[in-house]
Amino acid sequence: MPGCGCLPIGGFSLHYVSFSETVSSWILTCRSFHGSPGAESRSTSVPSLRQPPAEKVAQLKPPGTQPVKTLKGHLEHFGLAEVLQTLAASGHTGTLVVQNAGEKKSIAFNIGSIAFVNSPGSPSGISLGQILIREGKITLPDLEQARIDQEKSGQLIGRALLDRGKITFEDLQDALRKKIEEELYDLFLWDQGDFEFIPGDGIESELFPMHRHTQVQVDPQSVVLEGLRQLDESRIISERIPDPRHVPVVFPSGLPAEISLDVTEAAVWELIDGNRSVEEIQSLAPDTRFRVKSAIFRFIEEKWVRLLSAEEMLERARQLFKCRDHQRAGDLYLALRDSTETLGNDPDFLLEAADALGHRRPEDATESLVRAATSFRLRGDFAGAWSVSQRLRRLCPGDPDILLLSWNLREAAPSKRLKNLFEDVIGALRRADRNLEALAVFQEAESTHQGEAGYWLDRSEIERRLQKPQEAAAALRRSMEIAESRKDSENLLKAASALHTIEPGTPGIQERIADLKEKNEDRDRIRRLVGNAARLTLAGCILALIFWGWAEWRAQVQLTVALFLAENATLIEEKTRAAEGFEALSQQYPLTLAGLDSARRGEKLRNDLRIETERTRKAEEEKFARAHRTRREILESTRVGLAKVEELLGQNRFIQARAVALSVAEGARGASLPVVERAKIYIPTRLASIPTGARVFAGTTLIGETPLVLRLPADGKVVLQLERSGCESRQVSVNSSAPLFEIELEPHPLSSGTLPSTHDGQILALGGAVVISCRDGRCYVIDPQQEKVDDYLAVLSGGLHGHPGALLAAQGNSLLVAPLAGPVSEVNSRDWSLRWSWSPEAPVTAACAFGGGWAIADENGSVHFLDHRGRVLSRYEARVAISMMIVDGDSLVVLDRSLQLHRLDRGCRLGNQPQRLPGPCHALLPRGGALLSDGRFCHENRITDGPVPLTGIGLLGDRFFYGVEGGWVLAGPTGTVLELLPADPTCAPLPCDAGFWIACSDARIRLVDLEGEVKLSLPVEGTVRSLLAIEEGRIIAVFEDGRVSVHEGVR
Repeated sequence: MPGCGCLPIGGFSLHYVSFSETVSSWILTCRSFHGSPGAESRSTSVPSLRQPPAEKVAQLKPPGTQPVKTLKGHLEHFGLAEVLQTLAASGHTGTLVVQNAGEKKSIAFNIGSIAFVNSPGSPSGISLGQILIREGKITLPDLEQARIDQEKSGQLIGRALLDRGKITFEDLQDALRKKIEEELYDLFLWDQGDFEFIPGDGIESELFPMHRHTQVQVDPQSVVLEGLRQLDESRIISERIPDPRHVPVVFPSGLPAEISLDVTEAAVWELIDGNRSVEEIQSLAPDTRFRVKSAIFRFIEEKWVRLLSAEEMLERARQLFKCRDHQRAGDLYLALRDSTETLGNDPDFLLEAADALGHRRPEDATESLVRAATSFRLRGDFAGAWSVSQRLRRLCPGDPDILLLSWNLREAAPSKRLKNLFEDVIGALRRADRNLEALAVFQEAESTHQGEAGYWLDRSEIERRLQKPQEAAAALRRSMEIAESRKDSENLLKAASALHTIEPGTPGIQERIADLKEKNEDRDRIRRLVGNAARLTLAGCILALIFWGWAEWRAQVQLTVALFLAENATLIEEKTRAAEGFEALSQQYPLTLAGLDSARRGEKLRNDLRIETERTRKAEEEKFARAHRTRREILESTRVGLAKVEELLGQNRFIQARAVALSVAEGARGASLPVVERAKIYIPTRLASIPTGARVFAGTTLIGETPLVLRLPADGKVVLQLERSGCESRQVSVNSSAPLFEIELEPHPLSSGTLPSTHDGQILALGGAVVISCRDGRCYVIDPQQEKVDDYLAVLSGGLHGHPGALLAAQGNSLLVAPLAGPVSEVNSRDWSLRWSWSPEAPVTAACAFGGGWAIADENGSVHFLDHRGRVLSRYEARVAISMMIVDGDSLVVLDRSLQLHRLDRGCRLGNQPQRLPGPCHALLPRGGALLSDGRFCHENRITDGPVPLTGIGLLGDRFFYGVEGGWVLAGPTGTVLELLPADPTCAPLPCDAGFWIACSDARIRLVDLEGEVKLSLPVEGTVRSLLAIEEGRIIAVFEDGRVSVHEGVR
């Protein structure tokens, strides 16, 4: 061929051809001078011819250039040193791509020199930044900042460092040159892989972008020498570090203090932590794999570091596998399997390794299982080997090598599986075109399959593939004999046709074939007829089955509905409808399973219904009888209970009566009693009002006055109207839930009016009328029964305008009016006419009825005794102005302003020597007592301390009341009692049968009992200065501003 040549290199020959119009490529054919018998099975390891794609050739070969050559092969047959020397010697330009197990390196050649090495994504790739840091040109922060610039602008790390001024152009060239060399040195350690040289006239800028800036050139010869040196050292290192997956650990003594490590060794020492493998340290250290491995080798030689033993690595691998770190656990298992001879031949370990590796890479698990099966077989454990081989068959179905392994272990296989195993092995070998091995399997299986026509027919096909016509013909004749003896016309025809193909001149073979074909056609025709009949029958059966299935489906749906109704039926009517549904379903689909089931369920449900109906009827009868007895018992009990309630109420035993009534009502609750009897059941309930005596109306019917006992229905309520004189009417709703309903009525005045002047004098009741003295010099006589009290009965003269109100005294039907200045007069209360008048010598200071006449005291200290005609009967001179006097039995007690007490008899004679009080007097008391202004109480030469009085006094027997700040006081011979009030009193207490009335500054008049409990509170408007009890328990209040109001009190 024109343009051909031959270049001998070592044990190989390099052939090349020039480009023609159709093809132009370098072809490297690697052939060993020493062949081996298994060359056919290892044909994949021989480098193959390759023609680059036409488009790539067009890119790499510009017009007018010299013919382009290509080179490819395997590193196992053609070393990297020979490839580099070949390309350097021929001065080629292009890219050499070397790859192994997913790792790829691209080497750029420029006229025989190495210009750049690129390792995209390679774990062994050397970083330019790492080299610059190692050489001390930059720091780690400089590199990080350059990477930030690279992310922002997209420029290269070297360009970013140049732009920042961190390195010079010479520093960059030197670092790139070292990067190329270290990448190539690392490549020399590869003992296997593929290479391919792609010729080109220039370096592709996309693969080697920095070359156009730096123009670095590296001599391949120097790289080869250094690479071979590292390769030799690597072999020595491998004796101590047989597998990079081993884990180095530091000895307890650690690194001696006097030892100094270089940058690479220091980095490697920091990475040795007892967990990382040598391979992981190589990937993390900032240097080449060789230098990292050399550093670890030195540490091991110096006894600073050791590799984990096989036992330690196995325990570590088991722990990592438990922690689900399958990647690292798998690395340790692989290292132990490949570098430890004992464990590598231990089938138990190999099975354990396969279990762990199966979680990472099935290929590694497959290899471990193959080794385990081999180990079992070498030990004579064929059963164990067979078990492992079956696991391999499941992991790699159809793999011929795995099937051959199982075939070789057939002695341990179950006999029923041998035939299938034989067929699987033969099929896999035939698909892989491994005919020699298939023939060997046929020969081994001859003893068990020699009586089968198919066996000899398949064997003849393999022998024909191996170009053995005579053996194939003999096998076909044997197949024909067996098929003819067994009347197997199908295999007989196949064998005869194949024999005719091999030996067409065999006598009578064509006639035999024709006869067999005719018989087979007749047989096939009969088979078709029978098949058609069978198919028609089957079709009919299928149609019937489809119809039956459709009916069954419809019946099942309806049965599901009927079952749902039956399961949720609680009433007899619902169960009856469910039974009718079952019966209708069984009649509609009698031949279905659901119909038969429905008939059975319907009959059972009917029987259950009959039993339940009878049981329900009896239960209803018994229930009715029981209810009738219970109702009669409750009715009788109710009547007896109500009679008992009436009896207890008649005995005024309300609590017991209510308890019995509640028991009766509870017993009758829910019972079916007649309406008339149920209406008789009541609950006694008390109704009270504050104040009492309110009339209670049910509609317009008066039912009594409070307090009273109501007879209320047990579950009902009654609306009542409460009315009382002096109080607002109130409508209330009362039920039997509580034993007592206490209703507070809002009081209001019975009548009211306003006097023409303010009141600071006295108030007096006389003959059903009330006389009130005022500061305008008049006394007003009012009728408290009138609606308006300012309709006066009379207006009496009572002194001068502006003076305090006149003093009033009454005796029989006579009224004495004694003003401070002016004549004293007596008025007839029947017609309020003036009987007489008398002019005193000095202003009157006190006046009262005494001894059937009148006693009048003045500022001169004189006490005058007048009769009912106005005549002065006698006179007593005290010589000091009189301040107050009081009638005490048959005596008149007079107190002058010198605090002297004078006791006078009816003849105006002094009974005893005057007594002097220990202090100013607030009020004189019967039996010689006196209440001092400071609160002390004097009686029979005894002085008792008490609160300071704030109001006048109210007398009750030998005791008296008076108001103090924040309360009131009950005083007497037995002592003094202080009780508190919500506000200060404003007038003298008014005694009554229930206690006393007292007016307070909070605009309320309160009725207080002797125990201090407020029984009634009447609201008023203003400050009350006087209280007076009048007829029918009523009280009249006179206010400071002259207003008068009459209130309902306590009867």
